[in-house]
Amino acid sequence: MTDLPSVSVVVATTTAGPRLQAVLERLQATDALCPDETLVVAPEEAARPASAMAAAFPAVRVVTVADPGVPRLYGAGLAAARGRCVAMTNDRFVPQPGWLQTLVESAATASGPTVVAGAIESPDAASAASAIDRAVYY
Repeated sequence: MTDLPSVSVVVATTTAGPRLQAVLERLQATDALCPDETLVVAPEEAARPASAMAAAFPAVRVVTVADPGVPRLYGAGLAAARGRCVAMTNDRFVPQPGWLQTLVESAATASGPTVVAGAIESPDAASAASAIDRAVYY
C-alpha cells in the first residue's frame, strides 16, 4: 500500500524511564513504517528526562501536562497530534516490528472514522496495574 495517511504516534509516559528509549528506537526502526511525528506526553516532573531522551530523535516532540494521569496524557497527545491517523501507546509496552504499519494500513482501508486496536502483551499481565493500563488503553 503506497498511499498511507500521515501518522502521529502518541507515547504516554509517567516517568520517562529506560523503556521510553526502547519505544522511541522501535518507532524509528527502518524495517517498519516510521511515523511522521512522535509525541512523547509526560507530566511536568518527567518532562526534563523525556526531553533529554527525545533529543536523539528528530521526529519526536515532547508535550508537557500538569496532571500525570494516563487518560490526560493521551488526551493531550491526541489534541497536539497533526497526523490524519493517530496511534497511541505508552512506555510500558515496546511495539512489535511492523506494529504501526499494520495499524495504519488497516485504518487506511476503512471508509469512515475508524479505531484499530491490537493486543497488549505485558510481562506483568497478571498485575492490577496492567489490568488498569489495558482498560485505559481501550
